[in-house]
Amino acid sequence: MKTYSHLGLRERQKIEDRLIVKKSLRWIGRELWRSVSTVSREIRRNRTRWGCWYDSDRAKVKAYQRRWRIQKETKKIRWVSRLEYIIRRYLKKGWSSEVISMRLEKEYKIKIAGITIRRYIDSKFWYDIKEYLTREWHLQRYRKKRIEKWSRILHRATIGMRPLYISDPREKWHYECDFIESIRWDKTVLLRLIDKYSRRRIAIKLEHKWSALVRDMIKKCIKEYGIRSIVFDNDLSFALHRQLWVDTYFCNPYSSREKWLVEWSNREYRKPRPKKTELKNISQVDLDKYTNYLNNRPMKCLQWKSAYEVNFQCNINYLPTNFKVLHLAW
Repeated sequence: MKTYSHLGLRERQKIEDRLIVKKSLRWIGRELWRSVSTVSREIRRNRTRWGCWYDSDRAKVKAYQRRWRIQKETKKIRWVSRLEYIIRRYLKKGWSSEVISMRLEKEYKIKIAGITIRRYIDSKFWYDIKEYLTREWHLQRYRKKRIEKWSRILHRATIGMRPLYISDPREKWHYECDFIESIRWDKTVLLRLIDKYSRRRIAIKLEHKWSALVRDMIKKCIKEYGIRSIVFDNDLSFALHRQLWVDTYFCNPYSSREKWLVEWSNREYRKPRPKKTELKNISQVDLDKYTNYLNNRPMKCLQWKSAYEVNFQCNINYLPTNFKVLHLAW
């Protein structure tokens, strides 16, 4: 999980200097390695009252005052033990923070905002009761995203509708697919596929994640490697899955563990190129060399054979008998 750090005085001074020379917010965020929304929020909150000008010294003071005020409001709950007991009792009943704040104002004449109760629950004092509210927040946060994203991928079959014989790890030529993405301003991605039986890895560099380009590249892989079925996640780049002419299945939303094999394999590609590295500087030749190195490495799950050896044995077993005899004699 990525940790958040507040802006410092040096970063605020850089924002002020770049605004003087009329640099864009995206350019400033790229230089500071910050999100554009972070820079925009900083300017909007801490600019001067009498205009749109941004002063770094004034911004530092205003940010400190805001944080001091928040801490004072949240400590109010800690100081009044009776108030803490009442809020804890209501939370265990399943009440939301907004309902609790309205109830306190109506019944006890105590004015506390719902966001203050949320901040206090996130603090170190209430680690034992945090679960009563965070689950509710996650459901509210992702409900709209799920409906919007699912509706744009038509004719999708979930992984639970997959036949049982495909789930068998001894079944051959069934793949899992995923992306390795670059930093935000670099649209380059790595299209990753891996065979469930032989653990054969495929990595292709793409300039962007357009669904038409992804469809064409997967079609080439299907012809070359004889793929019979593929498991995707709910990325909109796989919206043209019906044009692949193979069985396609999708994981349940926010359940990437259902295609754990390709997720585990992505860690191997992240070792030489960790996060926050630009993938556009990597060539397909170097990517193929590293893929060949991984495919030629023995694995314990394959009885100390490499992925190429297991895949070659699979292809030999499916060839005609006469060809096998000729191959062994040669």
